[in-house]
Amino acid sequence: MITVSLLGAGNRGLDTYATIAQQEFDDVKFLCCIDEDPERLSQFQKRFGVSNESLYKSTDEFFLRPKQSDLLIIATQDTTHYELAKKALNKGYDLILEKPVALDVKELLELEELSNKLGRTVIVCHVLRYHKMWQMIKKIVDEGKLGKIITISHHENIGHYHYAHSYARGSWRKKETSGPLVLTKSSHDIDLLYYLVGSRVKRVASFGSLSYFHSENAPIGHGERCESCAVKKDCRYEGERMYTSFGGFYPLFTKNKYTRKAVREGLRSTDYGRCIYTMDHNVVDHQSSILEFENGVCATFNLNAFTRKMHRFIKVMCEYGEIIADERKIEVSTFDLQPLIKGFLKHILHLDRKIIKRIRLYKPWDVSKYFGHGGADRLFVKSAFESYRAKKESITPISQSVHSHVVALALEEARITGKTILIEEFIEYCSKNKTYRE
Repeated sequence: MITVSLLGAGNRGLDTYATIAQQEFDDVKFLCCIDEDPERLSQFQKRFGVSNESLYKSTDEFFLRPKQSDLLIIATQDTTHYELAKKALNKGYDLILEKPVALDVKELLELEELSNKLGRTVIVCHVLRYHKMWQMIKKIVDEGKLGKIITISHHENIGHYHYAHSYARGSWRKKETSGPLVLTKSSHDIDLLYYLVGSRVKRVASFGSLSYFHSENAPIGHGERCESCAVKKDCRYEGERMYTSFGGFYPLFTKNKYTRKAVREGLRSTDYGRCIYTMDHNVVDHQSSILEFENGVCATFNLNAFTRKMHRFIKVMCEYGEIIADERKIEVSTFDLQPLIKGFLKHILHLDRKIIKRIRLYKPWDVSKYFGHGGADRLFVKSAFESYRAKKESITPISQSVHSHVVALALEEARITGKTILIEEFIEYCSKNKTYRE
């Protein structure tokens, strides 16, 4: 029997990790929940049948008690992860820890060192490693038929409406309170590149800014809130239109009430109803980065808010062929070498490659592609508990996660300073000083 406590009963903690674990395992038992929201505590209690004594409104109250379970899932806001993880490790808990692990290099290194010193297990929620696409690309690369990776071009398309919701109006809009966008949104992507290449990053460069979502681009005559805005009919980010069109977001501020009335009330009283152009956000809306790995592989990574869809696209270029994938399908091809004249004609006709594999990741009727990171959430939870039960290291241990986090912070450093950052020098500097040079 694996006993578990849940710290943070929101969308990721209760609705994702705890719910999937309950569905998948008979020998996983949830004993306690810690959350400041009484409604969330009540939902946990109904779902898992625990007593009132097993519900805590504050972390201080919980950590004053003796150790309650084998595992503690930490799924709270980003800024709290470091302190809570540190307390939990010292209390004797093994952890399933939501990313980002921490927002500062010194804190990252400290948590890794502490977990090693105490012999504690820390499984980080880099769920996309478990996505069908990344698992298949990793398998194809490791088979070696395409030779070694030479370069990678990777794109994370945030989606203009997703950026508007989460990074202009939402909880991740200010890097001082949530971290830079390349960490909070793209620690997944840096981790995936690290996972595919199989080598640590040597140096990075990065460029980007907040180009569009600011007051200079606000329409003439705009209001401070959407409700009273004189030009809201012509604004693509007007609250009511946006949240009734993309309904998957609005339960976050309407407490799961799927009605137009609830949306209007939520927009009237929360930041989600404020003008997107005059919000106090400061995270970038686009960033382009270059990463050189210790084994010589080079990768470019583009993070962009200005896309119609939310999806990732990658092209892996190897010695003898290439892999192109976009979270729906994968195409693998090899270079078809021909005599000069025949080869030239094939090149003109775009026939100078041999497609050896086309993989459609989801059936047309498979709706799982739209939920839970395309099924990766469920695969992550299953793998995390199975590896913990077997006392084996998961494929997302804190040691690897810390490196990808450090690289993300180095990318932000490179963007701010305009310098090429050597990762080892960056770690050495930040282990003694602030993360960002003044």
